[in-house]
Amino acid sequence: MQGRYDETEELTRECELACRPNDVHSHIIWRSTRAKVLGRRGEFEAALELANDAVAIASEGDFLPAHAGATEDLAKVLYMAGRRHEATAALAEAIRLYERKGNMLAAERARAFLQP
Repeated sequence: MQGRYDETEELTRECELACRPNDVHSHIIWRSTRAKVLGRRGEFEAALELANDAVAIASEGDFLPAHAGATEDLAKVLYMAGRRHEATAALAEAIRLYERKGNMLAAERARAFLQP
């Protein structure tokens, strides 16, 4: 949010090195965060690969907030890449996951993302 992308990317690299193989949530977070940084830089191929990896890892478990967040972040990267139709579909899935968990505040925030 502060535009400090270099610093953010460095923190994701530190997280990548520090997290244990079984720390699923950390693996999701560093990938999703770095994907958004790369997307901001226009490195869409690498950004989408990381964002999709984060969603794949999240979908293997039952931690809905992490799955919803990773899917919302994928939508944001897709949006940055100009793939609005796919972004809308990913965002709808994130909203569905947020609502399934009962997190209506996050669902409303996600809905507002693509509003003009």
